[in-house]
Amino acid sequence: MMGFFNKLSPESEFRIRIAYLTALFAMLILLGASYFLMNVSVDRSQEDSEILQKISQQRMLSQRIVLLSERALHEVGEQRLREGLQMLDDSIASMEGMHTVFARQVNSENRSDPAAQRLHDIYFSSQGQLDFQIRSLITNAKQLSRLASESPDIAEIYLGPMEEIAATQVLPAMDQVIDIYRQQAKSSIAAINNMHVLIIMLSLALLAVIWLFLFRPLANQVGNRTRELIAARDEMQYAAHHDGLTGLANREFAINLLGKATEAVAAGDTADIAIFQLDLDNFKKINDGYGHLYGDKLLETVGMRLQQFCHDDQVVCRMGGDEFIIVKTSKSEQRELEAIAAEVLAALDEPVDIFGVTLQIKTSIGIARCPRDAETAEDLLIASDLALYDAKNQGKGTYSSFTRRLGLHHEDTRSLEADIDRALDAGEFRPVFQPQVCLEKRQAVGMEVLIRWYHKDRGVLLPELFLSLATNSGRMPKLHHVIFDQALSAAAAWSREGLDFGRLSLNVSSYELQRHGFVDLLTGLAKSHGIPTSFLAAEINENVAIDDQDEATLMVIEALHNQGIQVEIDDMGTGFASLVHSNRNIFDRVKIDRQFIQDIDKNERGRVVVKSMINLAKRFDLRVVAKGMERQAEIDTLFQLGCNEFQGNAIATAMPADVARQWLAANQRTLSTNDHLSRAASQAG
Repeated sequence: MMGFFNKLSPESEFRIRIAYLTALFAMLILLGASYFLMNVSVDRSQEDSEILQKISQQRMLSQRIVLLSERALHEVGEQRLREGLQMLDDSIASMEGMHTVFARQVNSENRSDPAAQRLHDIYFSSQGQLDFQIRSLITNAKQLSRLASESPDIAEIYLGPMEEIAATQVLPAMDQVIDIYRQQAKSSIAAINNMHVLIIMLSLALLAVIWLFLFRPLANQVGNRTRELIAARDEMQYAAHHDGLTGLANREFAINLLGKATEAVAAGDTADIAIFQLDLDNFKKINDGYGHLYGDKLLETVGMRLQQFCHDDQVVCRMGGDEFIIVKTSKSEQRELEAIAAEVLAALDEPVDIFGVTLQIKTSIGIARCPRDAETAEDLLIASDLALYDAKNQGKGTYSSFTRRLGLHHEDTRSLEADIDRALDAGEFRPVFQPQVCLEKRQAVGMEVLIRWYHKDRGVLLPELFLSLATNSGRMPKLHHVIFDQALSAAAAWSREGLDFGRLSLNVSSYELQRHGFVDLLTGLAKSHGIPTSFLAAEINENVAIDDQDEATLMVIEALHNQGIQVEIDDMGTGFASLVHSNRNIFDRVKIDRQFIQDIDKNERGRVVVKSMINLAKRFDLRVVAKGMERQAEIDTLFQLGCNEFQGNAIATAMPADVARQWLAANQRTLSTNDHLSRAASQAG
C-alpha cells in the first residue's frame, strides 16, 4: 500500500490525504463496531452467568421447599415448628418472586430465536408447563404451611403432590432450562473467541499502516476491553466446570475427565486409572441438627483438606451433596491405592471447629480401577459406588475395593428389583405360617405370618433376599398390603371351620410404623375379613420398641394397642433391660432371640441370661415366647427355666395356608400327641 502511495505524483497529495482519511475512517468504523460488539458480548456473558445462578437458585429452592415441608410435618416442639415454618415461608416467598420475574422475562422474549421458543414451550406450552407446576408447588407449600401447626394430618396431604411435582416435573424441567442457557453460554464463548481472533487480525492489518499517527490511544482502550472480555470468558468457563461452594471441579468436569481418561486407557495411552468415591457418613444429621450453614462450612473444610492432600496425578471433584471423588490418572498397585484411601480417611478424621461447635467427620470410600473393574466412565462410577456401599455395610468410616462378587451381587439385585412389580401382579408373594404353641396348655396360641417369594425362575426366595429391595424402592406398602390381606383371608377361613389358631402375628417394621394411616389399614383389613382385632398381634423389633425418644412411633404402637391388637417385642435380648424405661403397658409378649437360645442346654451362662429375661418379663406381666427351636434339648431346658410358649422348626416349620389349615385341624385344641412337647412336659413334671 505504501508503494502505491510512493508512485503518486506530488500533485496527488490530495489523493493521498483522501486515502489516508479513508483508511483512518475505516479503522474508526471497525474499532467502533468491535468496541460495541465486545460490550454486547461482555454484557451477554454476565447476563448468562446471572441467569444460570438464578435458575440454579430456583432449582435449589424447589428442593428446599419440599425438604422444609417434610421437616415441618415431623418437627417436635412448638418453637422448632414455628422456626421451620418461618424458613419454609421465606423460601416460598423467594421462589415465588424469582419465578414471577423469570416467567415474565421468558414470555416477553422474541420467540423467533429457537432457544427462546424452547424456553417458552417448557414454561407455557409443553405438557408439563413448568410455570404451572412451580405455581402448583408454591400453592401446595402455602397450604401445607398454613395447616401444619393446626392440622398436620390434613397438611400432610399436600406433601405427596409437592414431592411428586418437584421430583417428576419441576427438577427435570429446570434441568432442561439450565441446559438451554448453558448451551447459549457455550455458543457465546465460541462466538466471542471467533470475534476476538477476527478483531485482532483486522486490527493488526490496519495498525501496520496508521498505528503511529492516530490509533495508539484508541488501541489502548480496545486492549483493556479485550482483557475484560477474556476475563469474563475465563470466569464463565470456570463457573461451568467448578463447584461454587468448595471451588473443586464439579460433576460435569469429573464426567468429562473420566471419559477422556478411560478412552486413553482403551487406546493404550495410559496403563490404568483409579477413582476413590467418598461419602460423608451421617452428614444429614449435621444438616438437620445444626443447619445447612454448618453443613456448607463442613463441606468447604472437606474440599480444602482433599485439595491439600492430593498430588499432581490426582484430581478432586465434588459430585454433589456430600459426595466427592478423587481421580488418580497414573498407574498404581492395589496396595498403593489402599494406602491412599487410609491417608484420606486419616486426613478427614480430624475434628472441625465451626462457629465454636466441634464436629467429627467420618467418611466411607469406595475404590475402583480401569480397566480391571470397568472400562467406561459410567461403569467405573458404578463400580466405585458399589465398593462405597460395601464400605458402609462394614460399619462406615472405612474403605472397600470393588470385587467381582460386588458386581455379581449388584446385577442380581437389579434383576430382582426389576422383577418385584411383575411378581406382585402375578401373585408370587404369599404368606406362610409358623405355629406358636403353649407347652403348659398344649395348644396352638399363635401363627406368625412370614413372607415367601415363589419366583417363577428361582424358586422360593426368603425375605432377606428381597425385603430391603422392596423397602428402598418404595414397594413395601403394597407388598405388606398383599401379604396381610392374604393372611387375614386364610385366618378368616380357619375361623369359619372352627379352627383355633390363637393370634395371627404380623411382622411390623419401623417403616410401617412411620407410614401415615398404617393403623387404619390394618384395622380396615381385619374388618373386611371379619377378624376381630383381638386376634391380631403386631411383632415389633426390640430396637423400635425400646426407643422412647421416637414419640411418633410410640404413638402408633399405642394406637395399635388401643385398637385391641396385641403388641409383641421381637428379637428380645440385647436390650432387654431397657424395658424398665419403656412404656411396658402397651406390650403383651416378648420373643427371645435365637442367639440366646441356641445350645442353651450346653451353656450355663446362657441359661442364667435367659432366666433373668424370663423373670423380668413375667414381673411386668409379659408373656414369653422362645423362637428358633431346633432341638428337643433346647425346648426341655427353656421349659425348666419358666418359658411356656415356643416357636421353631422343632415344633413345626413355616407352611403355606392350606398346609397350616391341615396342621391346625390335626392339632385342634391340644398338642398332646406331639412327641417334643409331651416329653418336655413329662420331664418338667
